[in-house]
Amino acid sequence: KNRSIKTMSLNNYLKKLKSKHLTLKDNIKSAQANLTTDDKNIVLMKKMKLRIKEKIFRMEQNFN
Repeated sequence: KNRSIKTMSLNNYLKKLKSKHLTLKDNIKSAQANLTTDDKNIVLMKKMKLRIKEKIFRMEQNFN
């Protein structure tokens, strides 16, 4: 029973990470289209997106 609760929690966390990743992807696209956006902010968002993507990958590897 504890394993299924842990699995559900991991699934929920993974869904949240994927949602954050998608939001960042959209924010980056919007920022790149907006010529007034500071390049430093775009770089920070890209780094955050990459960290999240790596975390998702590691979790999926360990989960399966």
